[in-house]
Amino acid sequence: MKEGDLWERLAKIEQLFANAGTDGEKLAAEQAMARLRSRLAAQEGDERSEEIQFTLHDPHARLLFLALLRRYGLRSYRRKGQHRQTLLVRMPPSLAEDFLWPEFEELNGLLQQHLYEVTTSLIEREIHAEG
Repeated sequence: MKEGDLWERLAKIEQLFANAGTDGEKLAAEQAMARLRSRLAAQEGDERSEEIQFTLHDPHARLLFLALLRRYGLRSYRRKGQHRQTLLVRMPPSLAEDFLWPEFEELNGLLQQHLYEVTTSLIEREIHAEG
């Protein structure tokens, strides 16, 4: 898979999760993101935000998760002495379970697949062609 193909697949999944109508509708995706942020604000009124702990050992997965948090206006933090792979986020649990975590898992699966393909290709090309 080429890097351009990865970005196309990631964009399609983002559109799916953002409820964009058709490909390339940036405005619709931005509106969907605004809806998510307003949903977050509304759920904070309906459902209490709780501190949710995520543990991500893979540094690439952690970077992806942090980017998703920033994208939705959420902030992660750690307590003194917590490991680097531990991320704490204050948000309604249903938002994490129904939206954020499924999107992360889908995107992370694609990212891991791409990293595996790039690594395998590099090893075959530069180190040992017989795999």
